[in-house]
Amino acid sequence: MKYWWLSPYIPFFENIDEKVLRSKQGKKQIDHFFKDCSFSIAIPSHYLDYYQKIKNYPIEQLSDCGLQLSFAYQIYQGKVDPSYFKKILLNQQLVTLLKQMQKIPNTYLPSSDYNIEETLEEITHLKELDTSMEKVKNNNVAACYTCRNIFYTDAIYQRNKQKKCLCPYCNHDTLYFDNDYIPMDTNFLYFAYLYYQDEIPFNKLLPLLKEKIHFTNKEKNAFTFEPEEPIGTIDFLKQQVYLPKSWYQRMPSGKEEDYLRIVLLHLLNEADENRTAILRLKFDLSQDKEVIPIIAMTLYSSILYYFLQNYFTNIQKIEMVVSQETQPLYESILQTLLKFKKS
Repeated sequence: MKYWWLSPYIPFFENIDEKVLRSKQGKKQIDHFFKDCSFSIAIPSHYLDYYQKIKNYPIEQLSDCGLQLSFAYQIYQGKVDPSYFKKILLNQQLVTLLKQMQKIPNTYLPSSDYNIEETLEEITHLKELDTSMEKVKNNNVAACYTCRNIFYTDAIYQRNKQKKCLCPYCNHDTLYFDNDYIPMDTNFLYFAYLYYQDEIPFNKLLPLLKEKIHFTNKEKNAFTFEPEEPIGTIDFLKQQVYLPKSWYQRMPSGKEEDYLRIVLLHLLNEADENRTAILRLKFDLSQDKEVIPIIAMTLYSSILYYFLQNYFTNIQKIEMVVSQETQPLYESILQTLLKFKKS
């Protein structure tokens, strides 16, 4: 399913009441939910106008786009108006929406075999691609590097004044298509988003990786990433974080990239909130030289994304505990990324 990360919250919200809402554990779980939403859903600027058009439709008739924008409305309004969020929790409105979203099929595609140089080279040319309606007719799948959605082209029906097609989710013309033969995994989409976003220039974000990331082979207390079955919800009081076996059984997909990304973003956020100067991460996921670049690109794109949202972070150092055999590969990918300059 596309929105797999929402499923652990459904049982909690189904059984919520006033007492749970007031409890320390309830508040913590809701805070965790809002963080997951901010890590995984891009709230577009036109969400309010779109919601007004679809708010009276039966939820069962909404497309994935309609569901996501309805969800964006409820999340954003819930954050600015706690009384509204309390209302949609207690009347089960939010739960009904979450259950419907669980019916949306998986849209993840396999992780790209592009190396970091090839990835960055392709990203620099995205704006040159044809995104006309004629192009849409000759393709089946589209990806948007603003909201990071992947979807069938039959969802596209709007164009701007330049006759470029607009993403149905976020209303931007930042699309490309399956016949462009460009990766559509989440790592590529996150790097493309970071490259083209205009909040903090990409060239200003990159030095933070050089400043913050350090490598060591010494065994120390660290959050350990090990290849085991996922535990569903992540307990940050524990030292180990379990990830899907697919990280070392086969080449991962965008889902594995997203799972690792969400874990990393939570750890960074937890460290920041606790004013942790040094965050130590130990990676035992894989010794496979084909998989390590995917792990490294997920790591670096996630850290950049976090620093984009939290530029004045309390985290002074991210210490990567890796083996002597894999350290050169992690470092090589980082150095290639640091040498890249947006023109």
